[in-house]
Amino acid sequence: MAFIKTTYNCFIRRPFLLIYIAAFSLLYSVIHMLNPLVGLLQSLGALNTDGWTDSMVYISKELYTVPNISLILPTAALAAVILAVLSGVLAAGFMNLYYESLITGKGKTAEIFFAGIKKSFIKISILFFQFYLSLAAIVLLVPLATVPAIILAQKAIENNSSNFFTTGFLEILTLVIIFLVFAFISTAFIFRFPSVFYFKKRPIEKSKNVVSSSYWRYFAAVSLLVGLFFGTEMLLIIIESKLLALFTGWILYTLLFTMVSVVSFTGYAMMLRKFKRD
Repeated sequence: MAFIKTTYNCFIRRPFLLIYIAAFSLLYSVIHMLNPLVGLLQSLGALNTDGWTDSMVYISKELYTVPNISLILPTAALAAVILAVLSGVLAAGFMNLYYESLITGKGKTAEIFFAGIKKSFIKISILFFQFYLSLAAIVLLVPLATVPAIILAQKAIENNSSNFFTTGFLEILTLVIIFLVFAFISTAFIFRFPSVFYFKKRPIEKSKNVVSSSYWRYFAAVSLLVGLFFGTEMLLIIIESKLLALFTGWILYTLLFTMVSVVSFTGYAMMLRKFKRD
């Protein structure tokens, strides 16, 4: 109940929090609609293949070459820098506003928002840069990680020796492991952002100490958020109408980003109370 009450008080004190999330979600939905990678994913099964498993094998063959890697790695690093700077600008003020709402709830919204950008932009951007690099590394390794299970399944089918272990269990296990990697990475970062506002010195180290008090409870919450994010992305990919995808994405992303903010900042505040009490 304390979690719900604290979150409710934050949004009652600062309705701008929800307005900002809705506006950001609309911007994100527009970018998502215009993203050429979405079109690529929609036609993934048509890349000279008969299905998604063959697509992964095809992509891994084309991706892991010296010329491609030498181009992809610096491009990914540059994209991470650009996204981190933009994310720092867009998120630092919002995060400071949420933090202040948790602490006192006093002060003018605009002043708190711009003060957050001024005092935390660099730290938040660095965290986003590390986060985006981690995600890029995982995404680049996904095709490589899925290929062994796919090849084993295909060989078993060719030799008429297929069974649940080769055609089902290995593929499911691979997908579960990939999902858990995303969940662990997300959990590692999602509570570092609020720690920047609570601690001026060594916020990352102190965040680890605070989160350790309730790690698995919030890991489950973050895993749910990761699952909802992937589910939203898959839903929007299969929607052919761009207008419908834009509207659906706006609604779902608003709910999702609200839950991410709540789990991150309210969750960290709850963990910090328990940490100090213990």
